[in-house]
Amino acid sequence: MMVHAWSLFSVVLAYLTVLAATETLEVLQEWDTLATPDNFEIGTEIKGLKRPSDEYNDYKLYRQAIKGKNQRVKWPVEGVLPRPLPKLGHTRPDYDPSRKYRVHYVFPSKKQKEKNFPLRKWAEPQIEELLESSGVDLNMVAYTNTSIDVKNTGVGEQPWKFQMGFRGGWNRTMACSDATTEEFKDTDLNDLPDMIWVLAIESCMTDKEGGYDSPTFLATELYSRYTLAAAGAGPALQGPGMKAKDKTTTETDMVKIASDGIKDAGKKLIGGFLDAAKLMGKSTVGDVYEYLFGLNGKNWHKDVCGHPREDLISSLLDTNHLRIDWKQVFKACARHGATSWCPCV
Repeated sequence: MMVHAWSLFSVVLAYLTVLAATETLEVLQEWDTLATPDNFEIGTEIKGLKRPSDEYNDYKLYRQAIKGKNQRVKWPVEGVLPRPLPKLGHTRPDYDPSRKYRVHYVFPSKKQKEKNFPLRKWAEPQIEELLESSGVDLNMVAYTNTSIDVKNTGVGEQPWKFQMGFRGGWNRTMACSDATTEEFKDTDLNDLPDMIWVLAIESCMTDKEGGYDSPTFLATELYSRYTLAAAGAGPALQGPGMKAKDKTTTETDMVKIASDGIKDAGKKLIGGFLDAAKLMGKSTVGDVYEYLFGLNGKNWHKDVCGHPREDLISSLLDTNHLRIDWKQVFKACARHGATSWCPCV
């Protein structure tokens, strides 16, 4: 038994070692990112910080550019081995024009403003465009949602590299699928939602372009198990040798500090990693920003790059580019054919 356990550990360690060296995405499409605000001068020191402690007063924080691209990527992502999504346990109900068409969202987060609102804003216009073009009265469409606080994403508090971001997002999706199956297990077929969407955002720190915060996105329709994947641009992490506007070099390497960790007054390590491959952070980069500089650890982006987190997510979720493939959503539904309503007909 010990030999088997050690062999399994060796396989997992080898996989994580390979993953640590992998930072590639098969990009299907790219589109514009947000521009830096006109009055936001990159490279200038951020003043007026309300630091929680005087211990790190010498640490400087400078305004950063937005790095990376908004891009739709092929799913599953190379280097990620997601467990297959279990079947919901139900068939999609027949469409009945005499009742409301029911759309149900499942969000693996309770962060309504930063995550859930932009996600819903992305999905709803596309759903309504589909339904209206298929003859459904939009006054006869009902939306419901469930927010689930997924505690363990399997990637620590701060995933590093795109692959870990997508793995965390898929683990969130799996947790939502399980919860949804339980929620509707005793529901009559005719009372089920007509669509069930799990919409997940998991931010990761990529080491591309010197390191930046990237939102990774997964949209999964549970009946069909169709999944759409994308990764976005975000604020750069202040790295070694960054040139400030006054041409001096900063000594505050946020990449190194977040990687090594920094001890608070109680000697608790903020930052650092849970694993030797340095893929799963013990705490978020936002936690480090909050401790050193007094920024909002959940939404430090506006101070650093001039745009709040929800704007960066909304830039990624551009419905002009990131479109749902409805033929994929409905292709696996045996109940929808040429003799009944279906967007594929």
